[in-house]
Amino acid sequence: MKLKFTRNKLIAICVVVCFCFISLFVALSIDASYTLFKSTNPIALMAKTMGFPEFKPISQTWIMLCFLLIWLVVYVVSVCFINSYAKAKEENPLAVKYIFFYVGTFFICLILSLGIASLFFIPNAWSYYSACLAYVFETFFFALLITVFLGLLCFALIGLVLNIKNYHKPLYALSENKVKEDNYNHSLNETFAIPEDKDSKVASAQVALSSNVPNTAPLKDKEELFRGLTKIDSNYFSHGNLNLESSLHDLKTICDDLQVYLANSHNLYYDIANLRAFVAGLACSSLIILEGVSGTGKSSLPRYFAEFIGEESFFEAIQATYRDKSNLLGYYNEFTNTYMETDFLKSLYKASCYPNHINLIVLDEMNISRVEYYFADFLSVLEYPELDRKIRLMELPEDYKAPNNLKDGLLFITPNNYFIGTCNKDDSTYTLTDKVIDRAIVITFNDYGKEVHYNKEVNPIILTNDELKKLYKEALTNKELALSDIDSKKVYSLIDKIQELFDITIGNRILKQLNTFVPVYMACGGTKDMAIDFMFSTKILRKLDSHFEMSFKQSLTKFKKYLTTDLGLNMPNSIAIVDKYLHKLE
Repeated sequence: MKLKFTRNKLIAICVVVCFCFISLFVALSIDASYTLFKSTNPIALMAKTMGFPEFKPISQTWIMLCFLLIWLVVYVVSVCFINSYAKAKEENPLAVKYIFFYVGTFFICLILSLGIASLFFIPNAWSYYSACLAYVFETFFFALLITVFLGLLCFALIGLVLNIKNYHKPLYALSENKVKEDNYNHSLNETFAIPEDKDSKVASAQVALSSNVPNTAPLKDKEELFRGLTKIDSNYFSHGNLNLESSLHDLKTICDDLQVYLANSHNLYYDIANLRAFVAGLACSSLIILEGVSGTGKSSLPRYFAEFIGEESFFEAIQATYRDKSNLLGYYNEFTNTYMETDFLKSLYKASCYPNHINLIVLDEMNISRVEYYFADFLSVLEYPELDRKIRLMELPEDYKAPNNLKDGLLFITPNNYFIGTCNKDDSTYTLTDKVIDRAIVITFNDYGKEVHYNKEVNPIILTNDELKKLYKEALTNKELALSDIDSKKVYSLIDKIQELFDITIGNRILKQLNTFVPVYMACGGTKDMAIDFMFSTKILRKLDSHFEMSFKQSLTKFKKYLTTDLGLNMPNSIAIVDKYLHKLE
């Protein structure tokens, strides 16, 4: 392993080397033979005042002193090496096993240095051995006092220079970074302020976010502050960007082969309509939500879809205690002066290093905690243009050398990241709000797939993110797949009817997703009516859950008649949802 001399390690070695030179100077000063210095020099006088006996060193004394000084340098370098090794292994350098290494190295180096020095003591010189040790102890004692004095003096001078430089700032602000920190803290408090009537655990989110701002202590090097991200950079430069070569595909073949592959290889039987919706949904939103009862294959779909296209999926098991983005992205720990990285963060960062790989991040049991708490930043950022999707991890100084894809403390959410959330419907989970549903593509798994056997043999493929985007672009530019003027009139007529009967407002976001979803869904092998029916049944009609006033049944009856006779579109899923609401009102 290559030893990386970070600044703190280099400072430690320099201090030890300075201590060695000071020790040699002190040894010459208290030498009773006064070969180079007078007996009235300050160090010699101090030694006499403190009661140290005079001693005229012999040649073996100087040999012993030199070996002990070499021992100090070797020991400090060894400690630096062990510390770097522990951090490279992503382990705590202060763990018990490493403390044993430190202590063992100390005594091994000490015994070796004294042992080698003892070889130079001829029989006539052994009587001086204890006196030599006392002389060395005396030397180290005064050298340590001088080193501490000079260190404090240098520290005081540096502090004085900084205070003079920043005389117009408050006394506690020794750098411009403190002022930036205060401004950033203030903006965090305003942005993420939580009402007082919320749960006390939710209120702690504000404190957790504020902890992402470093204190006035200088930040460690990136190898120590961001160990995992730096390791990903190191692996990237070692292996380079992996150039994937994928064969030519079309979206319909991908969906059909995926259904066969899941059935033959994993005994998973999915409705082809859901598979088409899954693939088409990735074209219009980076957030796909798979909801339904437990055991219907919600978690298996993204896992084995990634396997089918030659990738690996990352699973994040959402906990009920998740309250803010630090649960996903980690936080800055002021006590250890390091960033507590999570596997979720590493997965996002690795995706930024390999942009042509499709990165499927599964938020398992997404609604076991409120999505708006821990995923709020992502819900906002995913609405931005692809090049502007950034989330701040922490405030970094302008001259700080951060990991390669972490500029100014901002994490890039690259376009090859796709978030797949699984949601169960039971009493232990939260209901998805309109804010989440409007931004996502929701696929509902109502029942178990029926067992089907295929004679066709399908093998996994290699599908890159560039090719997937290319297939989406081809579908969107195909005029035969786009909504015609007649279809658009039917869609707007349907929207007007919903607004008239149920007083529901439909935003431009859903219309934009509809214009993207329909052509891609058709390219996957579906029909235009099925695509429109899917979007309205999963994103618009579910808004009727909270509408159960007296006139609701009458409005539902009129709407069902409109869907079946007046609209001119085949929408079985939407009609089924209307029938379900009517059944509840009976």
